[in-house]
Amino acid sequence: LKVVPIIDIYFAISNNIVKDLNDLRLSKKKIIKISNSIDFEKIKKIKSKKFKKFTILTVGRFAEKKKGFDLISKISKYLIGKIDFQWIIIGRDTKKLKQKNFFKKNLKYFRIIDEISTKSEYIFPNTQLIKFYKSSHVYANLARIESFGITIIEAMASYIPVLSFHTKGGEELVKNKKNGYLIKTGQFKDYSRKLISISKENISEKKMKHFNDIYLSKFDLKKVCLDTINYYNKIVKN
Repeated sequence: LKVVPIIDIYFAISNNIVKDLNDLRLSKKKIIKISNSIDFEKIKKIKSKKFKKFTILTVGRFAEKKKGFDLISKISKYLIGKIDFQWIIIGRDTKKLKQKNFFKKNLKYFRIIDEISTKSEYIFPNTQLIKFYKSSHVYANLARIESFGITIIEAMASYIPVLSFHTKGGEELVKNKKNGYLIKTGQFKDYSRKLISISKENISEKKMKHFNDIYLSKFDLKKVCLDTINYYNKIVKN
């Protein structure tokens, strides 16, 4: 709180961050919104076939409460025995989930993969990770709070629907019934019902593609880079 007032310019990556800065009573002139971004061209170029089994994907480091990994068991109990599915979880230290009793008992439904880094590639996300997005049927965002859910727009760019609770971060990016679905927070049965519904629906990728190509253009890496450079030039001139 001592530092905040003496900073000249803040770059905010989302509306959530803008609101947080406004709550600190900063002058609006100090706040410049520059969203996080991804390279859509890289994602579009990569092809991958869908898994034969209905596949749910979640990507995130193992921060159990923040990323909502503790919610998986609460949702899965309504899925097991209802549909044939696999839930792929990718992220740093997610192997710790295997130590939990629920996962020990139900490991056949889950595929847990350690972080897929991009050390060998110039631009995020890694090609292998993109293939997981494109091979899956739905992206499950479980995070309780996100300043900006970059995995959400990666999933959208891969043209798979995103399912999220009404949480900070999720509800800013997911457009209900357009490129995903928003579920009332804490309604685990409703969340699982929507997963079951998605598994049985023939979701039109063409319709979602048309919407996301327009909607996600503001998060394109090249556009955001140019916007950032322009803002820096304005700041320097002033």
